[in-house]
Amino acid sequence: MFYFFSDPTEQEKLDSLDARGDGVLLREKIGYVPQQSSYYDSLTILDQGRLMAGFKRASLDELKNKLEMVGLWSVNKRRVKSLSSGMKQRLGIALALLNDPPLLIFDEPTSNVDISGQLEFQGLLQKFSGEGKTMLITTHLTGLDRYVDEVVVLDSGKIVAKGSPQQLLARLGATDTVFIRLDLAKIPEALSLLNQNGFGAVTTKEDWILFSVSTAEKAKLLSILSAHNLDVRDIVIQPRDIESEYLRLSGDTKN
Repeated sequence: MFYFFSDPTEQEKLDSLDARGDGVLLREKIGYVPQQSSYYDSLTILDQGRLMAGFKRASLDELKNKLEMVGLWSVNKRRVKSLSSGMKQRLGIALALLNDPPLLIFDEPTSNVDISGQLEFQGLLQKFSGEGKTMLITTHLTGLDRYVDEVVVLDSGKIVAKGSPQQLLARLGATDTVFIRLDLAKIPEALSLLNQNGFGAVTTKEDWILFSVSTAEKAKLLSILSAHNLDVRDIVIQPRDIESEYLRLSGDTKN
């Protein structure tokens, strides 16, 4: 377990190690994945890994294990310059994991990868969390707040909000947007029924109804429609997350 000290006299310590006097020991406890990794393009994945393993005094068996974990061992002869952004990201994660550091720092980990790469990264977050690792992630993108225990929102270098994602979204009264598609002839009946039960449609377009509802109300909305034989032909849910509420958070500096 890592301990981060808030006492001004302890600000340069991490896990009881002084950043100035115990720098070497402290760095061994940290794995860092930068936004833009710098590799030797002419090297293969294996040779680049061997170089970093030498710096970290990690064994080749461990290097193989970490490359297998991120799906790169089978292509370890490929040169770095031929790798996609997602593969370079996975290489960076593998190298950061050498010596199994308890703290992982990710700087904009999904900014240069496609959807597939983002989903792979989310899967790795769940794996590392299950292993008890502490992770610090900086990002401007959406979708990661559902995997973390605490969020800190910065605006112009100042903390404007912090807490669990659930706490911050509850504080904002954030709602999910639900798009429901029904038979066009059933729209008036559905609107009347839902209005009677406290649901007000934001808008309708052709055979779609748009609602803004809390997470707890989504199931209730669908159960009402089903109970009155109003068959839902399609449904799309757009969940609110911390990043999509950033402007509201940065406009409210009360913690």
